[in-house]
Amino acid sequence: MKRSFIILISLLAFVGCRHDKDAAPEPELAVEDKDWYILRSPDNRDIKAVHGSIDDTLTITTGFEVFVTTDKGKTWTKGSYNAGIGLFAFLEKEDTLFVMEGQRGTTTVRDNSFGIQPTWFSMDRGLTWERATGRWIYDEWKVPINYAYSGNGILFSIDMIQTTEGYLQTIGLKSETGRKISLPAHHQLISVNFDKKSRLYVTGSAPLCGDGNNFEYCDQTNRSGTLYISKKPVLF
Repeated sequence: MKRSFIILISLLAFVGCRHDKDAAPEPELAVEDKDWYILRSPDNRDIKAVHGSIDDTLTITTGFEVFVTTDKGKTWTKGSYNAGIGLFAFLEKEDTLFVMEGQRGTTTVRDNSFGIQPTWFSMDRGLTWERATGRWIYDEWKVPINYAYSGNGILFSIDMIQTTEGYLQTIGLKSETGRKISLPAHHQLISVNFDKKSRLYVTGSAPLCGDGNNFEYCDQTNRSGTLYISKKPVLF
């Protein structure tokens, strides 16, 4: 099972990296359906993490870049981060935003994973980045990636199934109370977060079509990652 999952992730990473040299797609306007705001990343990579609020400022990372929007995804401004090291999560301490260069967890996303090593910080919500100095205690300086707690303290995490071919496929979100939340399209889902109004934020790949080892990007001309934001609070 673990081997099949690693193969699936490797295929996605290969497809994404193969197109890194292509011209990045123009940022799409925020798309809506009845339950979700749907934003797309301004480059051809998955959205690894998000921080902030759609009402104000959203900061995302696509792994090696950081982007900021203040108009709900209509336009994105690229942050100054250029260290070339993979990024996994954001953590806010008082008025300072940190980005995590490390990830800790086990070999499958069925288990909890965390962003660690906050070696860069921003005082302007993600536009300007400086290297942080100091040492951090692991339990204090880690942030969950694939699960989060709602405003009512209920745990929500990425829901997965194992296909007949042995692949692990993300299919939506689930809560510890048994609630299942589906999304308008299929994706390789990566992170879960809530804002202060308990609206749910979910990041992942571009939409995928097919199952198991027969998956492909639904739109071969636009492989930019996806960010879902619930229009209403998600509590239970």
